[in-house]
Amino acid sequence: MPRAAPHSKFGPPPRHHLRLELPGPALPLAAVAILLATACSRGGPGRQAPPGDGEAGRAHTDSSAPARADVDAGAVRVPDADLEAHAPAAEAATDAAGASDGSEPGDEAETAAQAPPGLELLPKAKWLWRQAACGGSPAPAEPPPSAIVADHCRRLATMIESYRSGWMGRAGPFFRKIVPADVPHVVVYPFGGADLLTALVVFPDAEALTTLGLEPAGDLRVVADLDEPDMRTALDRLRQSLLRLFNVNHSRTAEMAVSMRKGVFPTHLAFSFVALAVHGFEPVSLRYFALEPDGAVRYLEAADLPALDEPIDNDTDRLRHNQALGNVELRYRRADGSDPAVHVYRHICGDLSDTALAQDDRILRHLESLGDVAGLVKAASFLLWSGSFERVERWLAERVVWQVSDSTGLDPQTAEAAGLEQETWGSFAGPILIQSPRNDLVRLWRSRPYQPMPFVFGYPDAEHRGHLVVTRRPTPTTP
Repeated sequence: MPRAAPHSKFGPPPRHHLRLELPGPALPLAAVAILLATACSRGGPGRQAPPGDGEAGRAHTDSSAPARADVDAGAVRVPDADLEAHAPAAEAATDAAGASDGSEPGDEAETAAQAPPGLELLPKAKWLWRQAACGGSPAPAEPPPSAIVADHCRRLATMIESYRSGWMGRAGPFFRKIVPADVPHVVVYPFGGADLLTALVVFPDAEALTTLGLEPAGDLRVVADLDEPDMRTALDRLRQSLLRLFNVNHSRTAEMAVSMRKGVFPTHLAFSFVALAVHGFEPVSLRYFALEPDGAVRYLEAADLPALDEPIDNDTDRLRHNQALGNVELRYRRADGSDPAVHVYRHICGDLSDTALAQDDRILRHLESLGDVAGLVKAASFLLWSGSFERVERWLAERVVWQVSDSTGLDPQTAEAAGLEQETWGSFAGPILIQSPRNDLVRLWRSRPYQPMPFVFGYPDAEHRGHLVVTRRPTPTTP
């Protein structure tokens, strides 16, 4: 599809004075954005660019750090020659991470071959996959699960069945009908946090999928040391967090801040494994990575990871530890063998605000390297309305060919200035949570033919009804 002409909205549209309706005094939305914007470590341990902007930040290098392993960010079906070339390094990395007992997930020779250089940590994640996400089938030599895990998996199976027959059962056919066959297979979900679950409902065939948010992936190595009380608490909290996502299709920002940014248990990774299990996938590789100043991916080696025995005395220390392992890549494939294609899911932990990107723009550079993509925005805390996220808003308008959102996505003024079209479903009488009429969005829905919406996507509107908007480049006309 041809690119739309660059737009010039990003000077000075009128911005609504927004206030969140939360317990206690209402807060201006810009203040909420500041409260949320504690950035994750983008450069990885020892590799973060110094404060500043422009060329100073981009030129920073560290000769003591491991060499960067560049990969095509959009390519996931790795050629056979590349698989053979990567295999020795990947096998050595797997050995460094800890010997496997040969059980699930996946065949490990194949796992190693399909992964790029860097420290392979999938064997260390076996507990998360088998006992937290309840994925895969037990190997012959695998001991039976503990009573705690068996109870958790029974409860989780009931939740997943309800989700598949409920929200997913309505949303899946809807998106299969409206998502074009020629939509880009590289998908970006800003403000998406740990929500791989919804992304795979909308784009089940995505070859490369990236979520971005303040939530770090977390340290999967700590699960080996969980005692029974901690394990029970972690699994109970995991189900509680998943239940909200299953039932209302979004997670609470405050809840995610506690469980993912300051928690010991790697909740984000557990969410991701559950998403793979729900959608019939299995993991084949797991690596942490950092972004270089030019936005390229560098996979972390063992020396880059924070020490497990480093002193952690308070929430600040825990947050710093988790943010050092903020970015993760999961490669996955169909568990039933029906399709051998390997897909890539990456989560990038970082602050997308204009202030943060002016100091360190490697996330934006990475996004720009992806070219044209498909997109998803929902339950984004209305951050795009605040006037503090215009750089990522501009990127969405210029580079996303087809995107689906609730009312927290691109507004009509931005879309029109970019030459984009918008089509609506459901009803919208105003936003929930904030004190702003958003008459432009109300007018958008009123100006379009009504199309029924059989589920709530992200936030409901002020009258608790589902709504959805597709923003897309216009279809080229034939002369």
